[in-house]
Amino acid sequence: THLRTDENLTFNQLRDKSYNFANNLKLLGARKGDIVIVCLENCYQYAIIFLGSALIDELEKALKITNAKYLIVSSHNYHIAISFATQCELIILDKHFTQFGKDFNCLIKKLEPNLIECNEKEITLDDNLLTPFSSGTTNSFKCVQLTHRNFNISTAILKQALFDKLSKGHRRVTIGTLPFYHGSGFWALCYCLLEGHQTIIMEHFHPAVLLNCILIILDKHFTQFGKDFNCLIKKLEPNLIECNEKEITLDDNLLTPFSSGTTNSFKCVQLTHRNFNISTAILKQALFDKLSKGHRRVTIGTLPFYHGSGYGMTEVVVLSHITPLNMPIDDDSYLGSCGKLLPSFEAMLIDEESGVVQKEPWKRGELLLRSEAIMKGYLNDVEETKKVIDSNKWLHTGDVMYFDSDNFYFVVDRKKDLIKVNGMQVSPTELEDILKCHKNIRDAAVVGIPDKDHGQVPKAFVVLMNDEIPNFQPADLIKYVNDRVAPYKQLRGGIQIIRELPKTPNGKLARKDLLNI
Repeated sequence: THLRTDENLTFNQLRDKSYNFANNLKLLGARKGDIVIVCLENCYQYAIIFLGSALIDELEKALKITNAKYLIVSSHNYHIAISFATQCELIILDKHFTQFGKDFNCLIKKLEPNLIECNEKEITLDDNLLTPFSSGTTNSFKCVQLTHRNFNISTAILKQALFDKLSKGHRRVTIGTLPFYHGSGFWALCYCLLEGHQTIIMEHFHPAVLLNCILIILDKHFTQFGKDFNCLIKKLEPNLIECNEKEITLDDNLLTPFSSGTTNSFKCVQLTHRNFNISTAILKQALFDKLSKGHRRVTIGTLPFYHGSGYGMTEVVVLSHITPLNMPIDDDSYLGSCGKLLPSFEAMLIDEESGVVQKEPWKRGELLLRSEAIMKGYLNDVEETKKVIDSNKWLHTGDVMYFDSDNFYFVVDRKKDLIKVNGMQVSPTELEDILKCHKNIRDAAVVGIPDKDHGQVPKAFVVLMNDEIPNFQPADLIKYVNDRVAPYKQLRGGIQIIRELPKTPNGKLARKDLLNI
């Protein structure tokens, strides 16, 4: 169901349109191994395109990396795609008669005879199923090869560990808060297709729209909530949560209706299972505490309020760590962690300086993962693949972590983001966490800049709550931070005020772009 237009697509319609799309793609010359690039906002056609393509087995760079044969765009993105019409076949959603390319709506019409036949012998578990791009928060983005085996194993792990237990056989509605080109957002869509659950599609995230959507769903689907209905917000990035914190108050009102789209109470979210997941971003402890206060112990009828975290990346399909469901309701020890290692994954932490495996709790090291859920490699990039997957099939994540005595893992920072001051490692997120607790700061980021005396020193970029704050002095903010950290962590690089932080399309901080400001 599309949230804005209220368009619905049934599973029977999805099946028919997917087969029709596959038939028409085959007529266009599509064969096993051909790559289709999808350049669309969130819409139900994502499911048709994925299933139809599966039945037959920065845009310029994406085309170059993948050698894609087809490019699917919305009419809104036509002006971007038209320059690539000579390189691949254009397929346009809601095509205008003046636009050049194939009309998507024509490709989902039924053809006679049916050209698509399922030949299992032509498809192996190690054939590519999906080739999403990694987020590009460090180096240039890469095209990840995810096979049928990767996807099947990851789905089986997550179903057994979490999602089947949450649903418990009830009908479920999932609100798609993440873009479908994001690994987690797309997996959530596929899971709902697999289980027969309804997906509410949000084109763009906004907290007031999200919470109002929850109330609409409740009003539409059940007369006495909590008995027959199971509503789960599939995934909310920490970046989106931080956006919420400034826009929505944490007052005590429950189930307050919205008036003209305004948000009266964040606690309306208590009507849903909440699932806070981490994907190479860290949910700050102070923010976690604020969100957790008054929420974690809530139950609605027989439905528990699940408040968990996870860790994952595109290269492992979705997640490798997640908070278990059976945690005691009054246990705060795991707050701020990304959960425990999921079944079918192996993990070890490697000390960056010595290369020694960290076997004791509380010792920091780069996380290495091994599993059959891990990608086959980067498409058309053997050298980059060798850098991240070693000869023993360990994936080097680039994330520094530690685990506690109960085997809960905690993300410290990205390995490449750590700032080295006189040989000592400084975590940017630790300083950012402190900055964001200041009453005048809406957002903050810290990077290391070169320094002749110390090698590197931390520099902060901050976004103020208001453009004009009386008597605000950057020096006071520097003192605020320096009073709370060790001397080598102090903001010797100073503070720069900017209007907004550079972000990737997923909402993650584009830290490398700060160095060019």
